[in-house]
Amino acid sequence: MEGTCLRDVFDKVIEVASQRFDAEYAEVRAQELRRTSLTLKEGRVEAAKQGIEKGAALRVLVKGAWGFASVGSFDAGVLTEAISDACKMASGAVSKLKKPIKLTRTKVVEDTVVLQPKKDPSKIPVEDKISLAMGVNDAAFGSDRRVKGCTVNYLDVTGKTRFINTDGTSIVQDKLYLWLGV
Repeated sequence: MEGTCLRDVFDKVIEVASQRFDAEYAEVRAQELRRTSLTLKEGRVEAAKQGIEKGAALRVLVKGAWGFASVGSFDAGVLTEAISDACKMASGAVSKLKKPIKLTRTKVVEDTVVLQPKKDPSKIPVEDKISLAMGVNDAAFGSDRRVKGCTVNYLDVTGKTRFINTDGTSIVQDKLYLWLGV
């Protein structure tokens, strides 16, 4: 997820909501994540997947009503169309409101959260991850002769998320999740 360039795109998209649709509030939550998942059953690899997921969720408050849209792109045109759709949805919901939503002011936060793991899972070859899962499988079967079946699920997710809103808050955060289930 590119830094300043992407921030400029998100800032412009939020401007569209504020200036063109009179949104009182708008936010962009974006993420770009790399994911590896494995499933072993009785020592056989049933599934091995790697990929990149990226996208943005856009939320707006127009005349006291929420509007929401999400897209799988960071393209300025796609994001502008999505936030426009969210604003139109919110505007369409205004007539159905019993009581308009009002937000409390909060302080502006600008932060970057950087992780420094000893080992970055995205840099470990998938063959090593399969070996790890196979070792867990073997340990399960070797623990007791009564063990007749074993499924090992492995997942790692690494990447970045970014949050920007009309109040001026901007938070960039490294993400790292590891999960192993037996």
